Amino acid sequence: MSIDELINKSLIWKDIDGNWCRTCPKCNKVVKSKTGKIYVMASFIKNRACHLCKRIGTHHSKETIEKIILPQKNRPLTKKHRKKLSIAARKNKNHPWRNCKRPNSFGESISKKLKGRFISSEWKQKFRIAKLKRFEKLGISACEDQNSKEFFCELNKQGYNFNPKVFMEIGYVADGYDKEKNVWIEYDTPYHNISNQKEKDLIRQKNIIKYFESNQNPLKSFMRIKVDKDGNILDYNCVYGNSININIKTAVMYEI
Repeated sequence: MSIDELINKSLIWKDIDGNWCRTCPKCNKVVKSKTGKIYVMASFIKNRACHLCKRIGTHHSKETIEKIILPQKNRPLTKKHRKKLSIAARKNKNHPWRNCKRPNSFGESISKKLKGRFISSEWKQKFRIAKLKRFEKLGISACEDQNSKEFFCELNKQGYNFNPKVFMEIGYVADGYDKEKNVWIEYDTPYHNISNQKEKDLIRQKNIIKYFESNQNPLKSFMRIKVDKDGNILDYNCVYGNSININIKTAVMYEI
């Protein structure tokens, strides 16, 4: 019997997840396989049973399995118990770390090799993009500086439309970006005054400006807003393009 005949008779079929399926000749349960339709066809022709039916000895019911598993869940393990488990695992011939003992100098040698390693700007961009994609999958929003949300809400009352936006192509998230006016604002809290962070901010700034210029849509303005820990605006300056007027003294919304 050919594969097409088996598929037409629904003896083997493909489910929604892309797995090829058949029924077990003993228990009539659906057996799924990711290896392919040829393997499923061969197992069907040879009348192979599923893994559960092949097992020798008594078969526990779902209720008894749950009774066995429940006491084991969230059970605190002592140090002695963990040692016993690790020794038992190392005795296993197929265990990857069997008879493997690392010297104390192993970690030091790796750290020495990694020290002074040059990471190109392209690699850094790939890391940033991968991080943002991971956050997107997990449903985690990008970090917001304290009082930045309130600041941009007040600024939008002056006729702007600033919102945090993810630029996946370069792996950066704008603190505030107005798409219509093509204006980018960086909201710098006291954390950005650290010398190491200042260098990172300058590299970020250059990469963002370069990105818009390469797309033949240069920013009309790139501004940096400097605030203190309480959200009071200390200074603001335009580092690229034309400056915009900001008539706000503080980013904090006080309740009257």
